[in-house]
Amino acid sequence: MALLLEVIVQSVADARAAARGGADRLEVVRAIRDGGLTPPVALVRGIAAEVSLPLRVIVRENAGYSTNGHELPALREAIATFAAESVDGAVLGFAGRQGDVPPCVRSAARPARRDRSAGGDSTDRSDPDERRRGHFR
Repeated sequence: MALLLEVIVQSVADARAAARGGADRLEVVRAIRDGGLTPPVALVRGIAAEVSLPLRVIVRENAGYSTNGHELPALREAIATFAAESVDGAVLGFAGRQGDVPPCVRSAARPARRDRSAGGDSTDRSDPDERRRGHFR
């Protein structure tokens, strides 16, 4: 298995530097000191216009590593918005008690992915690293 270099970026300048440095994929965040929060759509668009690398965007509404039903509308909206921008995937910055993705969030992520792929949900549940980090492809 070949290694993939994914670099976290917070700006267009970061994205350019990561691309020049050999990144294979970018993870777009804001507020990295808070562990990375959902970035503005304008930032994601700006990065997509400047680099041709696949983009994953963190979807997380608070500085903690959990979420609740009150955040679900904002999470759903963010996932749908980023799916419409043709990002490679969403990175969920939280997990349930067992390290799994909470069902309320999984249900929000699946429809956004299906809108972009005729193959439907392509989450790789067999990969424990993907499950733990909550990547949806």
